[in-house]
Amino acid sequence: MPKVLAFIVLLLAATSLQGCARVFEKSSKEVTEAYYETEPAFSHKWIKVVLNNSFIEKYKNRASMAIDMTVDEANKAPKPAFTDGDFHIAGRSPEVGLPVVAEITNSAHEAKAIRLVHKLEKKNITVPVAGVWRIWFEHPGGADETQGAALKMLRTENPDHVFEIHPVTSFGQIDTRDSMHPVKNYMPGSAGLAFKTYRDLKIKIIPGKKTTTIMAHRAPFNDVEFVMEIKRKETAPDGRFMISDALNLKGNLLASNIRMVFMKGTPPEQIARELKPGARLHVFAIPRINFDALCEMAKTPGPEERALPYEMIIIGVYEDTK
Repeated sequence: MPKVLAFIVLLLAATSLQGCARVFEKSSKEVTEAYYETEPAFSHKWIKVVLNNSFIEKYKNRASMAIDMTVDEANKAPKPAFTDGDFHIAGRSPEVGLPVVAEITNSAHEAKAIRLVHKLEKKNITVPVAGVWRIWFEHPGGADETQGAALKMLRTENPDHVFEIHPVTSFGQIDTRDSMHPVKNYMPGSAGLAFKTYRDLKIKIIPGKKTTTIMAHRAPFNDVEFVMEIKRKETAPDGRFMISDALNLKGNLLASNIRMVFMKGTPPEQIARELKPGARLHVFAIPRINFDALCEMAKTPGPEERALPYEMIIIGVYEDTK
């Protein structure tokens, strides 16, 4: 907790909004790390999600998803860059059958899309939304989630949820792919702590004929900055996967053979197209459950608790490796 207390002292010392913003920019990394160091003590509850096997099979080797979404609630304005710069849109979609949160990254530069969100908000009108699909236990609630269960209108822009379209690459007819780059003035926590958190996460898998039940603890660690070193490339119908090692900025190994997800036509995918094994990219990314590895685990008897299979969505590439 000392890092959190130090942050509060700095915040109280800020005498203007600009000063407050500068404090956040300098301290966001330390506060993030302090939060993630203490969070596991409060994340002991198992959260249950029941997914349709047809859904898992369809998307296990796809980077993205296109849905029709009813917009229930959204942020009033983009979040400040020093808190990650995202814009949350909460709603429902028949293709997903779970509460949905769609997130536009670097949203301060996507005013046109945000205006359309607010125009449709609470109007019970569907809109096409596309982007990278994501299931992660960052914001789950206490209740189980079952795919296909009846959903009521969501009353907050960040409801209890495990499913996201994150990042959004198009909203309506508005293309937001250019938003996929590292967030200026946002400092994620330590990559070493992030990958240790991912490595320590556990999952329980209960396979069934039509559904698969997965149970996991809350997994708060989200954004991470690291260097990926490509080992091999795999094609996908809507992008590409790169099996890579994750390194810290000094070149030290953090994790091996992690699947990195690149959505077709996005700035990160365009940069990565011509790269060969051995190449390195300095990237900004978020984790999601690896459905392909999940399927293989469900076929194989094992201990009740196993390591949660994850992969990394590449949101942006830093300037030093372009």
